[in-house]
Amino acid sequence: MKSIAVIFICFIFWHLPAEGLFSNPESIAYDPVSECYFVSNYGDGTIIKIDNTGEQSCFISGLTENLGIFLIGNTLYISCQENLLGYDISTGNCNTTITIPVNYWLDGMTLDNEGNLYVIDCAGRIFKIYPEYLIYELYLEGLPPYTQDLVYDPINNRLLIVAWQNNSPIYAVNLDDPFLYQVLVTDTGYFDGITIDDAGNVYISSHVEGGLVLKYENDLTQPPSLIPGSFNEPAGLFYDIYNQVLAVPNFGDSTVEFINLNLPAHKTAIPYTGEFVSYASPNPFNPCTTFFFELDSASPVCLDIFNCRGENVKSIDYYPAKCGINIIEWNAVNEQGNDLASGVYFYRLISDMAFSCGRIMLLK
Repeated sequence: MKSIAVIFICFIFWHLPAEGLFSNPESIAYDPVSECYFVSNYGDGTIIKIDNTGEQSCFISGLTENLGIFLIGNTLYISCQENLLGYDISTGNCNTTITIPVNYWLDGMTLDNEGNLYVIDCAGRIFKIYPEYLIYELYLEGLPPYTQDLVYDPINNRLLIVAWQNNSPIYAVNLDDPFLYQVLVTDTGYFDGITIDDAGNVYISSHVEGGLVLKYENDLTQPPSLIPGSFNEPAGLFYDIYNQVLAVPNFGDSTVEFINLNLPAHKTAIPYTGEFVSYASPNPFNPCTTFFFELDSASPVCLDIFNCRGENVKSIDYYPAKCGINIIEWNAVNEQGNDLASGVYFYRLISDMAFSCGRIMLLK
């Protein structure tokens, strides 16, 4: 393939082997509060939990043709045939079932900046889910058969979509004006997954040549580079924004690879080396949430809130923060005192020598 250039910059990656609990893994999610990954196993109908020591355990079993997973707050959404299931990750209980009239089966999912969930029907359609109300609507038709995955691109406020076809194009739909178009015609295809990092780079998995992971710049105008790795039919990609890790489930050999992307510093990069524990509750929230954090010593603390485009919408100086547990309340207004729209936001707490960050969702 003439348009693919191998990249030679250093990546750090680790490989979780098949002798673990993986069985044709399809997709991955990450919970920053518990620091655990969740892996959807198509082969045996399970969801595997990986804790921060790498230990694997069976979190959910007895599923049928489970493909995509997506974490919103404390609820892990799972696409199983025509059902979208929601499991509480604290209890493991199923608290949501949305049955959707699909023409094939449900697969990949993504979330926009207003808190709306989108899920693929592999027959070439997209359904839009309103998690707060547990309702759905048919959002888009006209995609090719075996459409696999999609991702929200916050820089351009659009969905990027990939399909399982030879020489498949990359499709897009602008959320401001839902019109389907081709962003790029490729010479690869057989795409299975797509994700985007916080710098805007787009990653796509392909089953060509046994398995490739391609990296595109956000405008998708330049030829892709090739991510190195031992890929075998890579499926639904996942970007862990908290650790800058690209997670790759290998459907073919039942393994999972975690690749540290070592992204260059950008405007939201954190120059501190230490970390401290924090979380927000309630999350999702409306209209207020409280940030809880624990410090080893007294220090001034700054809370920064960012939207999905990386824009700093609110900063709160907290002084003095004491040694031990502290709290900061926020009522979802920006620097101008205006109410913010529903959607996903990111927070960053910075003390003199350390930081903590996480994701929150405002649902109205």
